Amino acid sequence: MSILPPNELKIANQTPKSFIIWGESMSGKTYLSRQFPNPLIINTDGNGQKVDTPCIEIKNFLHFLEVIEAVKKENHTYETIIIDLIDDIQTMLSNHVCEKYQVEHEADVPFGKAFGEVKSKWKKLMMDLTQMKTNVIFISHYVEKTEGNTTVSMPSLPQAFLNMCMGRCDMTIKCTKIGNNYIRQVTARREIYTEDLIKDKATLEILKTIKGVFDAPKTVQKAEVKKADKSEDKPPVKKLSDAPKKAEKSDIKPDETVQGETKEPTEDKPRKVEKTVTGQDEKTTKDTEKAEVTEKTVASKKLPPLKKVGISGSLANKL
Repeated sequence: MSILPPNELKIANQTPKSFIIWGESMSGKTYLSRQFPNPLIINTDGNGQKVDTPCIEIKNFLHFLEVIEAVKKENHTYETIIIDLIDDIQTMLSNHVCEKYQVEHEADVPFGKAFGEVKSKWKKLMMDLTQMKTNVIFISHYVEKTEGNTTVSMPSLPQAFLNMCMGRCDMTIKCTKIGNNYIRQVTARREIYTEDLIKDKATLEILKTIKGVFDAPKTVQKAEVKKADKSEDKPPVKKLSDAPKKAEKSDIKPDETVQGETKEPTEDKPRKVEKTVTGQDEKTTKDTEKAEVTEKTVASKKLPPLKKVGISGSLANKL
């Protein structure tokens, strides 16, 4: 029997299943997570006992893995797994690796072996969690980071581990409390979601309460506005003929009068060269005239033409 799917189009299902919900304390993160269908809270900060949702208190990283295996293999009716807090799970993983090597910190293990093992186990954990059939929600605290003159807020999970988590999630949601108002805002999403492609109706109703889930990408809108502005407000191209002629001033001769004033020759104009050239021309002219006078003198001193000598008749008869 072939394991390949049939070569035919199927109905798309854009229903998101994995989420990161983050924000300040008491901003409604756990409350929003509990709205998803049939939730189970895997709790690390002791607050799970304060709500009526089923909850398991996690002791260490091995205990966490046991609970996840039970969720994957046992028969149950849970549809949503809430990991509250994912920050603590990362700390538990780091402590687990340090206990294995009997060191206090990962850096105490030579050649970065502990660091590599922590990241490798974390990546495998993210793959296992996001491939489960249930919804998976990672709850993280809030931290602010300063970049230049700008302060940026983001989940408190360390950056390298946050990247591996976000890379497997469908949506990231920030929760904020302003006065008595609880605000939910999408900060990242995998797809441009539309209501007609969300097949799970319970999840659809929750997503409708979150700002930005079904909005068009703002980056595309800005790009289109900028493109339109450039095409409409583009200044006309100046022709070369419209440019002012800089050579007009240089065409004015020193002896010419401009607006009633006589322009004196400037230092950079080749006046001396002109005189030199003129001197050379005069010298050449004098030499030419001198040569002509010499030729006339020589011509005047030429010998006179020879006189014709007559031949006598007797001499002619002898010849």
